[in-house]
Amino acid sequence: MSDGSITFSTALDNRQLEKELAALKKKITKKEQDISVLRTKLASGKKKSAFDAAELDAEKAKLQEIKDRLADIRAMSKDKGLNPERREEAKALIPSVEEELRDQRTRVNGLQTAWNKTEDAVDRYTAQLAEAEGALERQKGEAGMLHQQIYQAEEARRAELESAQVVDQRIVELNREGELELDELMQEVFLLEMDTKTLCSQDCKGLCTGCGVDLNVERCRCKRETDPRLAVLAQLLEPEEPEQ
Repeated sequence: MSDGSITFSTALDNRQLEKELAALKKKITKKEQDISVLRTKLASGKKKSAFDAAELDAEKAKLQEIKDRLADIRAMSKDKGLNPERREEAKALIPSVEEELRDQRTRVNGLQTAWNKTEDAVDRYTAQLAEAEGALERQKGEAGMLHQQIYQAEEARRAELESAQVVDQRIVELNREGELELDELMQEVFLLEMDTKTLCSQDCKGLCTGCGVDLNVERCRCKRETDPRLAVLAQLLEPEEPEQ
């Protein structure tokens, strides 16, 4: 209703509310199951993300170590302060270390891609979980309102029944004591509900209650009664008879 009040007059209202509540409870149960699955996925994703991040950090450190080692070897191969034999040994190592660097960079890139996917999944599960928990709270709020409506309807119906029982009991007591004539009361109500004049249509003039003529065909033949005190004045209104 517009004023926020709730009025229920029959048990049908409660049955409908109970159906709505039962359907809502099923939705709540399903939503709770979905939330449980999302929480499991989120926990698993976070665990995997932490493991992958640790492995990625270790491989990145190894990659940096190879870069540093390659830089040292290249520096040694150009260092004229070293004897030629040492420089040649350094030059010979460069191709293998460069290949090791390429392999390590490929491994790090693969781990980085996997970790990014895991983080995306964690973010997605987090957003879905927040949305599901919000929906669950709204559904629980609706369920609470339905519970309140059902309670108010039950209270109203119980009050109506108690009031009706009190009235019925009072009528029985008054009738037993002779203080209430139901027959006469019911007859009066019935007569008051009847039409005072039965017509065949809305524009029908009916029959005269005095002379009985059909007022749709001719004028009433009833002689109007005149107050004796106004008899002299009434004569003045009568048409004059023509002189013979």
